[in-house]
Amino acid sequence: MSFPGGHFRSAASVPVRPRTRAVVFAIGRRVFVTCAAPPVTRVTLTDETGQGTRGSLRDGVEVEIVAWRPHGPQGTRYLVRAASKGVEGWLAAAEVRGSKKMSPAPAARPLAKAQR
Repeated sequence: MSFPGGHFRSAASVPVRPRTRAVVFAIGRRVFVTCAAPPVTRVTLTDETGQGTRGSLRDGVEVEIVAWRPHGPQGTRYLVRAASKGVEGWLAAAEVRGSKKMSPAPAARPLAKAQR
C-alpha cells in the first residue's frame, strides 16, 4: 500500500509529549483564587487574549467558572466571575484552586531506623 508523500511514519518515530496531570474544573463550579508565590497577594483578570486587564482579585476570593479554553502549551484558562465584586475575566488554571485554604506541602516523613 502506498501513502501520499511516499513515506509512512510509524508511531515510534513520532515524538511523545509528556502529559501533565492537572485538576480540571467544570463550568458552574465555585473555586477560589490562588496566588502562585508570596509576596504576591492578587491576581490580574485579563481579556480572552490574556493581554488587556479587567481588574484584580485577592487570594482566596470565591469565583464561579463561566467558561474555559485550552491554551496550548500555556495551559488551560478559565473565565471566572466574582459575585462579590461583580467583575469577570480570564485566569490561568494555576490561579484557581478547589478549596478555600491552600493545601500544605506534604510533610517529610522521618526514615524508620533499620531493625537489627
